[in-house]
Amino acid sequence: MTLAGATAAHAIMPPLSVLLIGWFGWRMAFVWLGLGWGILSLVVCYLYFFDAHDRHRASAARGEQDGATDRPDFPGLGLAEAWRSPALWQIGISILIIMALTIGFLVHQIEILVETGVSREMAAGLAGMAGAMGIVGKLVTGALLDRYRGNLVGGLTMGSAAVAFALLMNDSPTSALIVAAMLVNGYTAGAKLHIASYLTVRYAGMRNFGKIYGMISSLVAIGSGVGPILAGGIYDMSGGYGPFLMGGAVALAFSSLLLLLLPRYPDWTARQRNVPAMA
Repeated sequence: MTLAGATAAHAIMPPLSVLLIGWFGWRMAFVWLGLGWGILSLVVCYLYFFDAHDRHRASAARGEQDGATDRPDFPGLGLAEAWRSPALWQIGISILIIMALTIGFLVHQIEILVETGVSREMAAGLAGMAGAMGIVGKLVTGALLDRYRGNLVGGLTMGSAAVAFALLMNDSPTSALIVAAMLVNGYTAGAKLHIASYLTVRYAGMRNFGKIYGMISSLVAIGSGVGPILAGGIYDMSGGYGPFLMGGAVALAFSSLLLLLLPRYPDWTARQRNVPAMA
């Protein structure tokens, strides 16, 4: 639920961008989008975001005795163990592929839809619908992860994204196929980071979660940066988005397989009993 805000932005951005471009032109639309979201984020963070460090500083400023500062002995992998973990490598490679392709699709989705014969206004509406579906993806994925193994949920979700890419490869897809593809892509867009963080916790534990998830997040950032450039480069070379969609469907199927082949979760309770607590 806490991650649904990012997906809500995906629902709002396409129609808002089209509206701002119509009013101010594409150059000033970037300015207004940056100022609007930036100022809103700054106000929300300043007013509502506090953590234990802030409370400790506030207590110190009031001259109060700070609480216990000992770090809890959480179970989990050390950094060297994380580097050697095949499961984390599978998760990392899968997430890199997923982010590159889904963000590449997200940035180019209007042009991809226009290429299928959809009007630009209708494409913006479909993109907004996909963004709204991303909220559903986060909520439903969270419920599924509470009930079923994360690798199965993640693998099947990414497999569905491969199917969505394939649906748009048709030279003249029907309206129903286009809507179905956008709904599935939106669902996947909402679920992917949720799946990445959940699987990282289950396979790495909490002992060094911040550092290990930071590594996974760096792959998220790399994929997010490379994906739009990759999609644009393929379009420039081929004159269309068909090769991007075809290669994306194959790569997403591979990333799905990587998640499906993950081993069982480590038993951190047994590990904590057998390994002495580290100072």
